[in-house]
Amino acid sequence: MMNFLWDLGQEGRIRGAEKQAARAENKTIDLASGAGSVQRRLDVMTLANQALFEILRDRLGISEEEVLYRMAEIDARDGKKDGKIAPRVVSCRRCGRKVSTARQHCMYCAEVVVEGHLYEKS
Repeated sequence: MMNFLWDLGQEGRIRGAEKQAARAENKTIDLASGAGSVQRRLDVMTLANQALFEILRDRLGISEEEVLYRMAEIDARDGKKDGKIAPRVVSCRRCGRKVSTARQHCMYCAEVVVEGHLYEKS
């Protein structure tokens, strides 16, 4: 009788572990799908940026060195050369409270935040 109860308990633990493994597998599939979506968006943005650079180069004579210099300048604006563009804190147009340019709307009055960098708003 004791072996039967022990076996029954083991079967329950095995089923629980199998369910947990299935949930983990589903989460992994979801994360992989999300990463693929991010990669596709990054690829499109890379193509768009390259196209824009080539148009500026061909029409206005802007060099790659000028673009790289400006990128370094923008990167350093927040005091850290880390390859990232930092959001700024601005005053809300409606309520005057401080809000990050990374936000789409003011968290106090829901006014649209129009300031910010081009890619913060997409």
